[in-house]
Amino acid sequence: MRALMIALAGLALTFAPAALAQKAASPQEEEQRNNVMFFSEEDPAMNAAIARAQAEVPEFLLHLITPRPNEYRFMVKYDLLPEDGDAEFIWAEIVSRQPGAVTATLSNVPLDDRFKQGQTVTIRDEQIVDWSYVRDGVMQGNYTTRVILDRMPAAEADPIRRNLGW
Repeated sequence: MRALMIALAGLALTFAPAALAQKAASPQEEEQRNNVMFFSEEDPAMNAAIARAQAEVPEFLLHLITPRPNEYRFMVKYDLLPEDGDAEFIWAEIVSRQPGAVTATLSNVPLDDRFKQGQTVTIRDEQIVDWSYVRDGVMQGNYTTRVILDRMPAAEADPIRRNLGW
């Protein structure tokens, strides 16, 4: 059973195996890499959150393609390392849509140093494990974040929930 690390970095989150943790190059990167929670890949709450998000990807894509004036900051979470046998689930902000995929920029500081925050990536629809966007100041989706917040001390989680409009 693999353990997955989950880093809380502002409003964005990263999953990654412990073997990828490295010394950060800046104070911001160090802070992002230090805000990590561990989840088993068999965690029922996290797996339920991922399953719900994946089931709702078609609806999310409809909002992305034709957003309402009050909808913005469309993001997806996906595995940055699907071919390595490891996992680093990371948020990426969408910049464009093409059939079956999105082009996005990495929102987190990746733990794998082959990648950089802000790097442009192409993500196939079937790679999406979570999604989010803001509607009227309230974060939609972001189901994996909800699981993480439920496991954090209330003093830390409640301000984040308020910031997300929850």
